[in-house]
Amino acid sequence: MAVVENNAVSSAGTTRILPADAVFHEAADIFPAMSDAEFRELVEDIREYGQREPVWILADGRVIDGRHRVKACGELGRSVEARVYHGSDTSVGAFVVSLNLKRRHLSENQRAMVAGRLANMRREDTLKQNQSDAPIGASVSQPDAAELLNVSRRSVQRAVAVQRDGTPELIAAVDAGDVSVSAAAEVATLPEDEQREVVARGEKEILMRAKEIRAAKHKARKQERIERVKTMDWPVGIYRVVYADPPWQYENSGLNQSAQQQYDTMNIDAICELPVEGIAADDAVLFLWATSPLLPEALKVIDAWGFEYKTSFVWDKARPNYGFYNSVQHEFLLLATRGTCTPDIDERIPSVVRIERTERHSTKPAAFRELVDKLYPHGPRVELFAREAADGWVVWGNEVGGNGDV
Repeated sequence: MAVVENNAVSSAGTTRILPADAVFHEAADIFPAMSDAEFRELVEDIREYGQREPVWILADGRVIDGRHRVKACGELGRSVEARVYHGSDTSVGAFVVSLNLKRRHLSENQRAMVAGRLANMRREDTLKQNQSDAPIGASVSQPDAAELLNVSRRSVQRAVAVQRDGTPELIAAVDAGDVSVSAAAEVATLPEDEQREVVARGEKEILMRAKEIRAAKHKARKQERIERVKTMDWPVGIYRVVYADPPWQYENSGLNQSAQQQYDTMNIDAICELPVEGIAADDAVLFLWATSPLLPEALKVIDAWGFEYKTSFVWDKARPNYGFYNSVQHEFLLLATRGTCTPDIDERIPSVVRIERTERHSTKPAAFRELVDKLYPHGPRVELFAREAADGWVVWGNEVGGNGDV
């Protein structure tokens, strides 16, 4: 089988004879392999019309693009027309992606697998060192691979996990577009014999096992958080400013399931029973986060905690979420007081704040805590159900490990 350098690309113009087992660079395997039927169609097309697209090789003869054409020509006993790639070693993967992305009609899951392989490619200088223990660097970072293939970085991370821990059968199922990369990433956590058994039973079994694994992980994480809560001390002291973002539990099963996948929810009775009134000063202010469906429940909480509703701020998230009755892109930050507690400043801040929503589920922008600080710069303050420490605040919540003055 002959490989001819294309003179338009390389001036060498020599003919090379590849061995029967042509050497393929790892870049040649970035994209999923053709199915048997697709390969047979390619063989017949080349038999009838010849090789219409050259393959690409490195100067050392390794094939970086066109492995199916090479194999098809080999089966037909034809020589292979090839072009030599003269770009940098570290850009080989990106070059192969540019060649194939438009001509291969891939699903999002298949593109994620391509991005995963691209991010895992070793640098050519490492390959040339011939050191098995040499450090391996990625020629393309995961964020760059995600952008190049138009998928999320999380999808790339899942693809990498599948390629690292999955059996060939599981990887092939995702490459073929039969299974989502998210489901495959869960199944890849099983022992290899179990993976093969699950894949052999088909897509429904894969989806079912993935769902079971996610549920088990969620249950374990929830139990860990419950144990942490048991060891947490309720804030000590009296506070003028209380800022709270309760983990609301929705009556609607769909909304509630979505919330519970991200954090432990609490029903309205449990939230009302928190002894907030005991840590609030006689003259205090409460800032309470609430969504539109839970406004009645939020007002009950305000009353149970010993406050009186006054007004609200609206967080315009810029990007909408699909709702049952409308397209929702806002949340409420309710303001309630106990005793007399008007703002410390004369300035009246606009009630609508437009900030694009955060990626992490339910996380509120730091700008709103800053808004509270601006309105009420004086007096001790506590944040309930906090997710991170904040200067000048006592924080309480199972994601920050308890309470503490920071």
